[in-house]
Amino acid sequence: MLPEINYEKPDLESTLLKPLSFSNQPFSYNNLPNSRRFEELLYGIFSLKIQFRLLEDFDDVNLMSGVRDKGRDCNLIRGGRSYGLIQCKQYGKNYSKNDFGPEIVRFVLYSLADKDNNLVADYNDFTYYIAVSNGFTDDCLTFIDDFSNNITQEEKLHEWVDKNLEMPTLSSLKDNFDYDYFRNVISKIKVKKIIPQDLDNYLNHVGFAHLISAFFEVRTVVDNSTVENLISTLKNESNSYSPQQLLEQLNLGSTRLQSEKNTFQNINNIHIDRSETAELFEWAKENAEKDENGIVKNICLLAGQAGSGKTVVIKDLYNLCKESSIAVLGLKADKLYSNSIADLQEKLGFDFPVYNTIKECKNQFKKVVILIDQIDALSQSMSSDRSFLEFYRTFIEYFANDEQIKFIISVRNSDLKYDPSLKIYEDVKTISMGLLSHIEVKGLLEKMNIEPSLLSQKLLELLRIPNNLNVFSQVRTNKSIYSANNILDLYMELWNQKVVKILPLSPVNRKNLKQFLYGLAKDMFAEQRISLSLLKYEDHEEEIRYLESQMLISIDNRQLQFFHQTFYDFVFAKQFVENGKSILNYIVEGGQSIHIRAAIKMIMSYLRDFDSEKYLQSLEEIFLNESILFHIKHIIVVAIAEQQNPTEEEYKLIKGIINSFISLANYFF
Repeated sequence: MLPEINYEKPDLESTLLKPLSFSNQPFSYNNLPNSRRFEELLYGIFSLKIQFRLLEDFDDVNLMSGVRDKGRDCNLIRGGRSYGLIQCKQYGKNYSKNDFGPEIVRFVLYSLADKDNNLVADYNDFTYYIAVSNGFTDDCLTFIDDFSNNITQEEKLHEWVDKNLEMPTLSSLKDNFDYDYFRNVISKIKVKKIIPQDLDNYLNHVGFAHLISAFFEVRTVVDNSTVENLISTLKNESNSYSPQQLLEQLNLGSTRLQSEKNTFQNINNIHIDRSETAELFEWAKENAEKDENGIVKNICLLAGQAGSGKTVVIKDLYNLCKESSIAVLGLKADKLYSNSIADLQEKLGFDFPVYNTIKECKNQFKKVVILIDQIDALSQSMSSDRSFLEFYRTFIEYFANDEQIKFIISVRNSDLKYDPSLKIYEDVKTISMGLLSHIEVKGLLEKMNIEPSLLSQKLLELLRIPNNLNVFSQVRTNKSIYSANNILDLYMELWNQKVVKILPLSPVNRKNLKQFLYGLAKDMFAEQRISLSLLKYEDHEEEIRYLESQMLISIDNRQLQFFHQTFYDFVFAKQFVENGKSILNYIVEGGQSIHIRAAIKMIMSYLRDFDSEKYLQSLEEIFLNESILFHIKHIIVVAIAEQQNPTEEEYKLIKGIINSFISLANYFF
């Protein structure tokens, strides 16, 4: 018989001893007096997230008892029905796969025994949060990150089921138990992990402070002499932060954006004013609007395809704000990989915490503008490490619904549409990057002493994308490139001129240069970031100096990266295809892990232009292979859906795929 289910909305105040916690330090969740208080803390956090609309999938949360040996969890409600669960684990050790597996199996078994569907309203639309007070073991992290696929292949699944079915409350399910059906049901559930760092970020949100005092006794322990020195530095005679000092802090934090080039370096350093800059500047100056529910709309996106000039617009906007004495902070997300607010503070060089600095700016200035450039670099097309992107989302949410703060964020169209962490911004105000006009392109060609009529119409259209024009300007001496059809043609010529045809007196040789570039691209993919520490490559000083002189790489704050993210994509894919590797074998040998999704997307995009026959053959091999998991096929379909000009062969192939895989059709219609 299924235990009775009870729902509670507890009073979060308690006479129990509160664990001691120190300001600016992580909270001690393991020292909460019992697991019940840990569950109540999660209940309180999610109640506020729902109240402040930071969690739009649900409209209520309850504490639940009686489902799991009278253990209490939180269930998440939408329209009066349960569409989510928060499982709370206050463990002194890291939570392992062997802890988690039987636990979620037990819950799903209870849900199947629940004939009234009180536990799960819809398996296809149910999220299982697992919150821990300490951490997860590596095997558990890997298991959760791709749960839907991993659970279907889990060797211990039968063992976990059988052990739970021995419980008296679940014995009714034992007769004729359908393991295949169970495997299908449990694989539909979405699993999300919550670690102590996530809880710290939640508690530091505006409006959450009362939870801290309800659960912890916070004390501030400081060296008074150090504090006095800091105060004397950052405060003026009126005992408040000086506006000038605040602007200096913001300027210091924006150095990486300021170092970006906003001219065509190979075309007499010409700068082109983009209309998007003026449009964003006007929005930044305006008072923030509110929606019909009174929620402040303080986020605007600058969306565009790769190479369209988003960084130039963001830098120009930064300069406009500075010239107008607007408090502005410009963050280059691809050079500021941070997974905590303390980490960001250290990288920015701020003397005081980031949140405090921005709050003080609000006291001194009418408006504060925060620019975040290239947030899509943290996405890497749904890569494995989501911590950097999730931190920036938390940072943005901290100031959500604040009328004095304006966020302007640049992002690729594809990542905005297909990355779940960015898709939440899909409905906010968006300014789309346009192409350069035909007149602007022809004017720049004339500056290079090139007659526009000598170029093919396809190339002229291609050059309306600023990065393509920049690449063309570097290879224009070879007139055979005047008939280029795509960015691959341009990059192949750039590679040929800068890497293959090295001058005899050059201090580097082609083989070493090629190996270094390939190794750099593989390292970037392995570390899931497009900028790496220069210190790792001290044995390649000559190669680095040469590549920097040829503007193929850039160095800023001892961070090394390719001159553009699309060139990184090109180099990574080139080394893969050049080595004759099979994309199907790569997928299988990689265990079909979520970690290889970004690589697959880059390789297929390169292969499409490099060898169309092999590209189509690879597509057929992948989609007709029933052992290839859905999430692999999904990322390839996304890449095809992004194509501006699909070929007739792609159209025929995808038409057949859609008929076989209805679940993929949404990406085309």
